[in-house]
Amino acid sequence: MTKFFIKQFKVKTVIKLLIIFCILALTSLISFVEYYTTNYEASHKLANLNFKLWSHAGYIENTNYTKNSIESFDNAMRNNAKGIEIDIIYDIAMKKIVVSHDYPYQRHNNKLLFLDSIFQRYQNNFVYWLDFKNLKDLEKKYTINSIYYLDSIIKKANVKKQNVLIESTELSNLSYFTKKEFYTSWWVVPYKSKYRSILRNFKYKLYFTMGKYNSLSMPYKYYGRVKEKMNNIPINLWTINNISSYKKNKENRNVKIILTDENWFSLE
Repeated sequence: MTKFFIKQFKVKTVIKLLIIFCILALTSLISFVEYYTTNYEASHKLANLNFKLWSHAGYIENTNYTKNSIESFDNAMRNNAKGIEIDIIYDIAMKKIVVSHDYPYQRHNNKLLFLDSIFQRYQNNFVYWLDFKNLKDLEKKYTINSIYYLDSIIKKANVKKQNVLIESTELSNLSYFTKKEFYTSWWVVPYKSKYRSILRNFKYKLYFTMGKYNSLSMPYKYYGRVKEKMNNIPINLWTINNISSYKKNKENRNVKIILTDENWFSLE
């Protein structure tokens, strides 16, 4: 009987020690993540530009142009835009990146527009935000293929890698681009619920600390939900077409990029 109680005591002691260890480990992890994200200073070029306004899929106001077209990008350039957002889809069969928001592919004069022709045309006259629409649907091998392909067309067009941002809702596949030294942005929608957001907000900071992505992007109307909670993680907002909202968010040091449909580029 005595041996039984001794054995039970040892088991309970081990369990208590394990619980204490887990609590200490979790507390240390939370403290480290908070410290890292609070003291983080972004060094990448795209987080330290002297302008924040980027053109949302080209500039088409008062024209017959369509978004994601050569005409819309040319028009953005004529109106002094320095950065453009482009919607892209990696086509597995063609092994090329198509400029299109979704399926069926957007056509221009009945022809597809490919990303390599965009890079060849504008080279480093723009910085590029690539909204990778189907990255969430790609298997790992096709994600890797898309990385090698993107790297090759960048080099062929003499586009600087530091001028390219990759955005996706799919963090797992996006992290492969981060590992290949692309500047990445994780597309998120922060929770409104105070309690549900606690875990989600910690996850944002934890994955940032782990180096899975370089910045967060979100609809600007939701930024207020996490504005005071993301510490120094770089933030990219879309799509602001209200001048007062633009001016308000521009002053936030953590907001690095603002997408707009408006022609406010001369303001910067």
